[in-house]
Amino acid sequence: MTVDSVVISIGLWAAFALRLGELWPDMLAQRWWLLLAMPLMSIPVFFLVGMYQPIIRYIGPSFIKTVAVGVGLSALTIPLMIVLVPQDVGFPRTTPAIYFLVVAGALGGFRSAARWWFTGISRTGERVIVYGAGHAGARLVSALAHAGGHVAAVVDDSQSAQGSTIRGVRVYSPNQLVDIVSKMNATDVLLAIPSLTPGRRRDIIESLVQLPVHVRTVPDLDELVSGTAGFTDLRYLRIEDLLGREAVPPQQELINASVAGRSVMVTGAGGSIGSELCRGIIASECSRLVLVDRSEPALFEIYSSIQRSHPTVDVYAVLADVRDTPAIQEAMEQQEVQTVFHAAAHKHVPLVENHEIEAAGNNIFGTQSVMNAAANSGVERFVLVSTDKAVRPTSVMGATKRVAEMVIQAMAPERLHVCMVRFGNVLGSSGSVVPIFRRQLEEGGPITVTDPEMVRYFMTIPEAANLVIQSGGMANSGEVLLLDMGKPIKIVDLARLMIRLAGMTERNAQHPDGDIEIKFVGQRGGEKMREELLVSEEALETSHPMIFCATEPAPTVEWLEHQLEMIEAACVARDTKVARQILFETAACGIPSSGDHDL
Repeated sequence: MTVDSVVISIGLWAAFALRLGELWPDMLAQRWWLLLAMPLMSIPVFFLVGMYQPIIRYIGPSFIKTVAVGVGLSALTIPLMIVLVPQDVGFPRTTPAIYFLVVAGALGGFRSAARWWFTGISRTGERVIVYGAGHAGARLVSALAHAGGHVAAVVDDSQSAQGSTIRGVRVYSPNQLVDIVSKMNATDVLLAIPSLTPGRRRDIIESLVQLPVHVRTVPDLDELVSGTAGFTDLRYLRIEDLLGREAVPPQQELINASVAGRSVMVTGAGGSIGSELCRGIIASECSRLVLVDRSEPALFEIYSSIQRSHPTVDVYAVLADVRDTPAIQEAMEQQEVQTVFHAAAHKHVPLVENHEIEAAGNNIFGTQSVMNAAANSGVERFVLVSTDKAVRPTSVMGATKRVAEMVIQAMAPERLHVCMVRFGNVLGSSGSVVPIFRRQLEEGGPITVTDPEMVRYFMTIPEAANLVIQSGGMANSGEVLLLDMGKPIKIVDLARLMIRLAGMTERNAQHPDGDIEIKFVGQRGGEKMREELLVSEEALETSHPMIFCATEPAPTVEWLEHQLEMIEAACVARDTKVARQILFETAACGIPSSGDHDL
């Protein structure tokens, strides 16, 4: 207010001096009291219009309007006071207009200078580059400027945008990024193009991770549209951003056949795959969703999450073990379940390897229990979520899942449409290496990799869940459906990629000063060097380009029942050696004895 009072008095003098061409005009000398009265009249007006409410360092373009209104009202008091206190000396009518221009410019200039000063002293040493000159990029540059960030440059693929400026920051071509990072000492690149396709995003990220900078990104378009995130909610890149594939539009007829308008049950609903299945099923407009899990915290979490996001959808939670056939059947009958997605399973290979009895009980007999309950309660479709580890299994987990597939193939009644959906590793799931690598990165390393030649297939959780839901529409008589997993990736390459995404370097013999070491710890029990999706050699195309169908050998019901009785007897006797032996004998039924091979 003190600064404004001085500016008002000087501005009034300048208005008369400029209008009359005199340093101290007689007209103002006769009305010297105006120099004192104008601040006393104007400051309350400025206060009322809100000129003293904004925090200076955060003022933006909207404040210009506030200044214009305040100074405009102040300028009107000049002729008002002259009329109220008449004198013989004349009065030039253009003086208020000159006063308005001088004072508005001075007040706005002082505040802009103050904002520049405050944001300047609060800035960190980080200098960032914004990738994207569109709407999201412009908003991000503005937000960073208000927050005191150093935006060194903006880059954009559009030649029409290159050479222009955003809030005074020049827009460059991506081809100049290496020079910009070097010359401007940039520490971060912020990717601000939410509408990028996965393929284009992957290309850009691959070019950015080679630079010695941290790479962060604004949320994608789906998150922005849904309101779950805003333009300024930056996050570090995830491995999913680089490995994500172009989305294939879902086939509505498959969704209609499996979930749309239907009562759907998901077992293992609290798990990483099960919970994503639940979200996808809700989005596909099911009439009712029944959640089954034996973990109370996991069940409560997914139940609460769906209730918050979809308060109008009928959701029913069942706290039960999948081996409890009466409880599962009762829930199916009460909720009139039409489709079941059986995702409940023990799936951590190293952990399950030493728990043969629990794995067999949950993965094999739990599957049989849910299938029997479905058959007895009038369920129409049953989808078993399987794994590529069921093919020529070398682990207890893979063997139990293969036997579970056999149970569905051989024992499902004809009127129950069943299928098994087999796919590989899912990025970010509880059994994936990605969360382990992230934790090891946060702890400063080392990242532990079993073998430099170990290879796996990967897909994102949403993509896997979406394809499993559509696979349910193909369920008929025990088909094995395979999801297109894309190209295999070496685990060590995945580790190196995650190190680069974190803005760090690998420490090895060639680079002893690197940030993170990769340590090879050896292959664990039950692990394969390469995973595969087929028992037989051929997979047939289906109506969906990402889903294939395999015809695989199924045992006779009599033989399988005998094998299951022996497995169950060994489990009851707690004889892990016998249980393991029979389990692998059963899983190997009808499988060619060729070792690991590429598909």
